[in-house]
Amino acid sequence: MAAACEVAERETRQQVGIACFNSPQQFMLSGQNLAIIAAEQYLLDHDRQVEVVPLIGGVPYHSPLLKPCGQQLRKALDRCEWRRPCCPVISNVNAQPYPDTVTPVQWLEQQLSQPVQWQRSLTYLTGHLSPIAIEIGPQSVLKNLLLENRYPSTSLRI
Repeated sequence: MAAACEVAERETRQQVGIACFNSPQQFMLSGQNLAIIAAEQYLLDHDRQVEVVPLIGGVPYHSPLLKPCGQQLRKALDRCEWRRPCCPVISNVNAQPYPDTVTPVQWLEQQLSQPVQWQRSLTYLTGHLSPIAIEIGPQSVLKNLLLENRYPSTSLRI
């Protein structure tokens, strides 16, 4: 995957990178359109088993291209009053709970421009928290990722 991104960036002079580490079999790319297309083509050319599914969105979520947006978000978050959450909150950035001693502003800012560590988050949860997952929304995206990661849970969809 990293090789595909490097080749695509070199060929297109645009940015592309891994936006989500969803499971051992599933990654998401984010970046500029030409670079994403080039990375997809590299993957298709070099791995006959790869499946490429373009997502509609148009925003380079969880990529360095959103770093300026993260800086703007931080300015707004710095004006907020923060309290300790009543339960552990796992950061997308490092797959660890927010420390009690700091506000989550740093991690909330970084999650716009850093890859989502979903697989690592599930590994953390497996050893530390309840095996109940609640998915809110009309689809089963998270339930399917729990299955792909062999997460030992009961999943509820609301």
